[in-house]
Amino acid sequence: MRKLFIVLIGLVFWPIFKLFPLKHKLWIFGAQNGEAFADNSKFLFEYIIEEQPSIDAVWITRSKDILKKLRENNLPVQHNLSILGLWYMVRAEVIVFSTSRSDMLFIHHKIGRKIVNLWHGMPIKKIAYDYGPHKPENKNLKAKVWDTFVADFQHTDVDIIASTSPFYNKILTSSFRNNNTFVTGQPRTDVFYKWNKKAIKDKLGFSEDKIIVTYMPTHRAYGTGKMNPKIFENNNKMHQFFREQGVKLVWKYHKNMLINYDPNLETADQIVDLTRNNVDPQELLFITDILITDYSSCYIDFLLFNSPIVFYHYDDYEESDNALYFSIKENNPGPIVNTEMELGQVIQRLILGGDGFVEIRKKYLNQYHTYQDGNSSERVFELINSEIDR
Repeated sequence: MRKLFIVLIGLVFWPIFKLFPLKHKLWIFGAQNGEAFADNSKFLFEYIIEEQPSIDAVWITRSKDILKKLRENNLPVQHNLSILGLWYMVRAEVIVFSTSRSDMLFIHHKIGRKIVNLWHGMPIKKIAYDYGPHKPENKNLKAKVWDTFVADFQHTDVDIIASTSPFYNKILTSSFRNNNTFVTGQPRTDVFYKWNKKAIKDKLGFSEDKIIVTYMPTHRAYGTGKMNPKIFENNNKMHQFFREQGVKLVWKYHKNMLINYDPNLETADQIVDLTRNNVDPQELLFITDILITDYSSCYIDFLLFNSPIVFYHYDDYEESDNALYFSIKENNPGPIVNTEMELGQVIQRLILGGDGFVEIRKKYLNQYHTYQDGNSSERVFELINSEIDR
């Protein structure tokens, strides 16, 4: 019913949406289908608020909780379906999104408007038009109606797509069928060069001396697949090892998997489950000493620390779930394991000082990240301005 209501709004106002002129220096931002204050859009928004006061920056959301939270923090925010929210949709000169074209609804492609796609990490899995179900030619009638009256721009209309390197330029150009791809770096990694590790550990409830091992797997079948394993949940040998070495194992499962997620309230003391906590993944990556993942793009960001990465490939994801742009098995900046026993052995070796991938990680760091300086937001901002002035 909610989607029908949204389509009806678009149907009623669609004929007049394009009549209103754009407002110079009005930039709007959104993420995660309007339900969160997160990702690259969030970090660019915060940079604009703090460093570029001449820009009228407004966050757009469809979450009442986010609306309340940002207003309590005196940040400019509007509800997407409010009168003011719709007004900003119509008049914004710059649109910034990072999850999908539905981060903000009723964004129409207009002459003079600049649409910026920051995306949510550099992909490993095939995305957008490279992923079969998302190809325009495979869309059903319902999706086409949504595109016409609600999300009235396509990825091919986007003016700026942010990339981290020439390697990723090729992938993003393919996935979005758009050549407007620029190497700027990701705003969400700028904070890695500014935050204080002790302060973030305190914020997340960890003492400064703890070794943080984080498990961040990607989703399965966009949330409808089998739940990722709860690694070491009943492994008393590893619990004892973690206790002796001062290790906290952190679980942070993908938000898409919350549909099937059953938290265990009796988790061992050495395991901290942050899956349902409102923790920014960048904060968790920042304090992580060893990252365990599978096919998640979080490891591309984590390479900036040149800290150990372990790939736990417990299923046949590449064959049964989502095709990849490149095989981690052939481009691995860390050991790959298939069983929990192997995973435990590798983690023990790494904690006791057996990291043999330092130079290999540097190779992939330089391949995936042209810039390693914490100035990505500034580059994106300057690029947007240069596109406006063209």
